[in-house]
Amino acid sequence: MRLGSRLVRRARAADACRRARPDRQGRGICFVSATWEEAAARRASFENVAALVSLHAERGEIRPAERQYAQSRSLYRGVSPFPLALRDFQMGLMWMDENRLDDARRSFDAARRRVPAYAQAQGHLAEVEEQFGEIESAVASLHSLAASSDDPDYAVQLARILAVAGRDGESRHWRRLAADRYDELLVRRPEAFADHATEFWLAAGADPDKALRLAKMNREVRNTPRACGLLARAVAARVSSSQIGSFVADGHSSACRNDDAAHTPGKASPNHGMHRLQHNLLSHRRLDQCA
Repeated sequence: MRLGSRLVRRARAADACRRARPDRQGRGICFVSATWEEAAARRASFENVAALVSLHAERGEIRPAERQYAQSRSLYRGVSPFPLALRDFQMGLMWMDENRLDDARRSFDAARRRVPAYAQAQGHLAEVEEQFGEIESAVASLHSLAASSDDPDYAVQLARILAVAGRDGESRHWRRLAADRYDELLVRRPEAFADHATEFWLAAGADPDKALRLAKMNREVRNTPRACGLLARAVAARVSSSQIGSFVADGHSSACRNDDAAHTPGKASPNHGMHRLQHNLLSHRRLDQCA
């Protein structure tokens, strides 16, 4: 699930409970979850229950998410469609994570019907349509988004689908547009867009040097397993097997080792994460997480 993974789901909230940065009072995401659960138990308002929908959906807890989703709809008394559309969207992301594409389609379509201009819902619906082989419908959904949105991910997605469909000329146009937009965004806020830009330059952008530079920046900003995995992919695209040892020795992959030792109980060696990283770099296999 490409676009969904890039735009919204950085990691499961359950994993974040173990490694997320605490807030100013030293409290993490697990504290936030417990707080909302207590609030909903004391007062079952739409706001409290809707917050639980978000948490359960991000954690992939299907039954609680469905139950709280139904309850939040029954509690809603507002006139704006946005709060309900957001819950539909979050449920769609959960269904995509579970590879339940029919359910994902229904959720994204519900969000789009509530708010026709909901770009993220339309983009994810196009991704689902592509998975079903409905290429023309996916292209039509993405075309207006790619042309009007400041988010280059829509252009990237459209370029990829067109390339698969053999429409190379159109694909090149949208790929160039995405590259220009990423360059503009990186000038303004490099840290915010380093991860998405790294993935673009690793794939459609085909610039491993730029990808590696951005992946290093991203790992410094986001010291997470996902950032580590993205860095590993960038290294694999950039360096040969004979250069990996010196790269690992310079400390860029220390986060992988430390995270693996801290968050993988029962491992025989604290260097397991390092060995695993080296193996994946040598075999040029994708490494999505270090733990």
